[in-house]
Amino acid sequence: MTKKSVVGLLLVSIFIFLTEAIAQFDVAYEPSEQEVVALMFKMANVTENDIVYDLGCGDGRIVITAAKEFGAKGVGIDINPVRIRESRENAVKVEG
Repeated sequence: MTKKSVVGLLLVSIFIFLTEAIAQFDVAYEPSEQEVVALMFKMANVTENDIVYDLGCGDGRIVITAAKEFGAKGVGIDINPVRIRESRENAVKVEG
């Protein structure tokens, strides 16, 4: 194993540990209303040339709307593994 591989593995391990530790905090999840999400993108003139980042993406509705309705790329980030799984499932539902 190379030195880069060991450092990479160590960083991934630390990230997983921290993610699990942070996920234990009780943070309220408040989803944005779909009408508000669509209005945000219209006001921002989001297009297929944009990338939308959503920190605390919850169920993924913001990045999914960015992709589906406006053609943008979307990146959702959340510390809660349950929300990440939910957002991935929602993205799959939209695709197919």
